[in-house]
Amino acid sequence: MNSEPLQQDNLRVVASPVGQSFSRQKSRRLMAIATFVVLASTSSSMYAQTSSDPWQASQVMEPEALVKLLPAGNEQKPLMIHVGFPLFYRNGHIPGSIAVGPASKPQGIKELKKTVSGISRERTIVLYCGCCPWKKCPNIRPAFQTMEELGFRHVLLLYLEHSFQQDWIQKKFPTEVSDATPGH
Repeated sequence: MNSEPLQQDNLRVVASPVGQSFSRQKSRRLMAIATFVVLASTSSSMYAQTSSDPWQASQVMEPEALVKLLPAGNEQKPLMIHVGFPLFYRNGHIPGSIAVGPASKPQGIKELKKTVSGISRERTIVLYCGCCPWKKCPNIRPAFQTMEELGFRHVLLLYLEHSFQQDWIQKKFPTEVSDATPGH
């Protein structure tokens, strides 16, 4: 087999042992890598992280993934904490979740700390709000930062792109209505 470079249309082509040119192998490899990057970035989450977010993209959970963990008796069921406004919690929330009030307020952070005070730092905890679009939520960031400061290692955020109403209730995911107020 001739392994000398050939000149073809201003491309340097070298015959490989398997009969393909190195330039074709490189093109295929680059295409495979590009395809993987595109699929990885779109399949797991539509969430787009910004540089100001204190969490990793792997700490953001899609609603469909949480729904799979909700059935009664599921040993993998996380502790779910609503860190939004009481009105939204009363009008509809994830079954079994605990309301602490808005984490954007000192009282909400105090209730969050009280709620998790006796919990193992290894427990999986899902924080969610859904009061408004994810990018504008005043509660998720302070709640997440508080949990990190307290040393919790498995904190996830429920990604509600638009609102709890649109991204959970309208999709007919399990929902409870309650008269309870945060911290009670």
